[in-house]
Parts: sequence; structure tokens; C-alpha cells
Amino acid sequence: MNVVNQAWSWCGLAPKTILHANDFGNLLIEGNDGRIWRLCPEECSCEVVAMSAHELDSLWRNDDFVIDWRMEPLLEVARTNLGEREDGQSYCLKIPAVLGGQYAVDNFGKMSTEGLIRFSGDLARQIQNMPEGSKVELRVTD
Repeated sequence: MNVVNQAWSWCGLAPKTILHANDFGNLLIEGNDGRIWRLCPEECSCEVVAMSAHELDSLWRNDDFVIDWRMEPLLEVARTNLGEREDGQSYCLKIPAVLGGQYAVDNFGKMSTEGLIRFSGDLARQIQNMPEGSKVELRVTD
């Protein structure tokens, strides 16, 4: 929970508990205020998806939400080409979709879920006010 707080509190999330996680590091998080947030690392986004646990129950009955959450076609491609995840790992996009990365096998990777949460939160914070279509230069440092 500490990693989520450190990486994403800038967007207004005050995390109380992680309710669900998928194989691509997406999290459904209950905030201290009872709202349910979806953290989506490949989109570098963290947004309220339900105002309460009751509303979240309704989302689980929505086929579009469930299909999007499970990411089954992508998961099958990732497993086939990268093998199973280890504990504490998530599949990911090497170049996040928000930066033009494709949901394609050559852009799939695996990394620690904590690292993915930190990276996506840091990147999202840095690009939050940039107009769509802006050019971005990534620099990797130690």
C-alpha cells in the first residue's frame, strides 16, 4: 500500500486497501473516502471507477468492465511469449500506451509490480499537464 501512496497520492488517491489486482498490474483500490479507484499502469492513469463498494459490485456485472479488467486475449499472448509471471511480477507494456506503445507482443514485458506502480505513477505525474501529441524524451537513470 505504501508504494501506491508514494507513487499516486499526487492525483488525489488516499489508498486504504487494494481490493483486486490483475496480471498486468492494474489495481482496484478502495480509498480512505470509500471511493474505488482503478490504477492502470499501461495507460499511466488512476481514476475513480465507483463511488462505493456497492457501485463496484455493479461494475462486476458489466460485461465490458469485466472483459477490460481480465485482459484475457492480451494475457494469453503474454503468457505464451514470456512465460508465467513470478510472484510479485506483472506483465507490462515496455512503452506505455499513453506514450504510443502498442498492445502487441514485441511491446510486452515483465517487471516487479512495485516497480511498475512506481514507474507509471512517476511518469503520469510528469506528463499530466502536457497536451496530447506532445513529444516526450525518456531518460533512464540509476
